Order: sequence, then structure tokens, then C-alpha cells
Amino acid sequence: MSSTTLTASCLCRTCTFTASVPTSKLPLKGLTCHCNSCRHLTGALYSSGVEWPSVLPNSPHLQKFAFSDNVTTYFCKTCGTQMFFEPLKPELGPLCVESGALEETEGLVEYEHQLVVSDTKDGGVSDWIAEVPGYGSMKRWKGMVEASEEIPVGWRASASSEKPQQSTVKGSCKCGGVSFHLTRPDAKSADWSMDLRQQKPDYNKPHDAWWLDDTNKDKYTTNCCCCRSCRTACGVDFVTWSFVPSHNIRPVGGGDFSTSFGTLKSYRSSERSKWCFCGTCGAMCFLQLSDRPQIIDVAAGLLWSEDGARAEDWLHWLTHGISANKEGGKRPLIEALRKGFGIHEK
Repeated sequence: MSSTTLTASCLCRTCTFTASVPTSKLPLKGLTCHCNSCRHLTGALYSSGVEWPSVLPNSPHLQKFAFSDNVTTYFCKTCGTQMFFEPLKPELGPLCVESGALEETEGLVEYEHQLVVSDTKDGGVSDWIAEVPGYGSMKRWKGMVEASEEIPVGWRASASSEKPQQSTVKGSCKCGGVSFHLTRPDAKSADWSMDLRQQKPDYNKPHDAWWLDDTNKDKYTTNCCCCRSCRTACGVDFVTWSFVPSHNIRPVGGGDFSTSFGTLKSYRSSERSKWCFCGTCGAMCFLQLSDRPQIIDVAAGLLWSEDGARAEDWLHWLTHGISANKEGGKRPLIEALRKGFGIHEK
């Protein structure tokens, strides 16, 4: 009987595990969840799990976190990559690996369901990955599969009465050990020189505060990235980053932004890239790059906007492209995102 080997690895590759599955059992079943807890665990606007055809690896490098009374999650102690999702009762489903940790998913995973879309209020990213080319449309559920109402693409929660614009929006990881507020962009936020690359004599493009929306400069630019580093850092196939000046990030409890407030830990994957995650729950929170250290990549899934998961009163979403599009290859969820955005691999 022929078999296929699955490989799951974290950003730093300290946690690298393999499992063999009979080819006849492929594709494995996968799903995405859009609940508040999953968003604040991955830092993306969703989580994506795939049945792991083996036992939970016994590794001293995996950190356990009590996600709920019924579920335990595991992440890499060194770099924070979300790796496994373990239901504590058989009736709750099988052990799952986070799909972003899988080295390959093309031809190996079929995504069937999107869960707890109702928590997003605005659909989150669920509308953008509604149809997986080659497999068809995923079923979308308000809550859990078959135990809640199935809802269409474009669903939105009933609009509440109009409220005055908030001056801050809270962000936090799943356990709350990393909590902060974003403030609205101000004049200082539009200073293009915070991007050190634009200060170089050979910089030949117009100076621009690209991290703010082009029109009013009152929202933070937000995009989706599917490079290996981002994918494995968060444990999902594409990651949602908002670009925010560090002075607009205010840690709860006071003080200026740093990469060590609250329960933050950090991992440096290169001289340029410093990843900041919660040491308790593993949520990826921030990415700081050396050539623009004052412009912080903030994990958009951490925000608690009254308008919904996409926080469109704060964020300007770039839906005309995907960062590192080519690096996403033929991964099913990347193919779905391309279709949702109406773009093609380049």
C-alpha cells in the first residue's frame, strides 16, 4: 500500500514532525474556524486545522496551553508557531495540526467547513476564502458544523445603532497576557522617514507613508501574506498584518511600545526580522523589521473592534494582491484567497 509523508514544522524548525498516511486516505479533511478565541490565538483572522494521522508528538520543545475546558493547544517554545489542537474528548474530533505548519497541503487537504463565522460580525476573511478551486465551496456555519445555521457568503450581523468613532481600539492575545490599544493615526504617524529605506540616497521612489491609507491617512494599511516565515509563525496559510507606527501602540498598564511588554517573548529569525509572541498562549502578536523599526506589523486578528473582525473602521485592507503570492504555490487556502481577491498567481 502506498503512503505519503506529512511534515509539520515551526518557524525555527526546532519542532519538525512527520506522519505517514495511506495515499488512499487522501485528501485529509480540513476546516477553518473564525471564532474570537481562534483569532486571538493565531493573530490571524482565523485558524485552519487538518487531521493529524498520528499521535501527538512527545517533544520538550512544545508548550501546552489550556485553550478551553475541552481543548489543549501546543506551540513551539522558541518561536511561537501554533502546531497542534487537541480535543480532550473523542466526540469533539481528532487531533489536528495547524495547516500553516504543514510544509505541503496541495493535493493533501480538502477544506469542507468554515466554523463560527458569526463571531466575526462582518464575515472576517471567510468571504475571501469561500470557494477552494478544485474542491468547491466550503459550507459556512454560524457556529459548529451541523449544530448551527448555515449562512451565505456576504452574511453580516445585524447592524447596531450608529456609534461615535472610537479614539482607541483594544488588542489582545487569547490569554490576555499581551494587551494594548491602538490610537488613531496623527500627524506624526504620516512621517515617511520612519521607513529607513526611504532615507537612503539611492531610494528612487516617491517618499510615502505607505502604512496609512492613500485617501485620508486615517486608517492602517493591512494585507495578507503567505510567505513561509509568516505562514509558519502563525500556523495559518496566510497571515493578516496591519502596519502601525510604534507610538500608536499603547500597552495596557502604561509605557511605550516595546517587544517585551506583558507576556511577550521574541524570536529573531534573521538580522532583519524579530517575531513577538505571547509566551503563555503562543499568539503571534508583532513583527519588527530592522529597516523600519518604528513601523510595527500588528497581527490584525488581535483587535476587538465593535464593527467586526476586519475592523474596517480602523484598517484599510489591500485586496488587490497577496504578499509573497508566488511563495504560496498551490496551497488550497491560498488558491481560495486568490479567487476571492480576483487575482492570479504570478
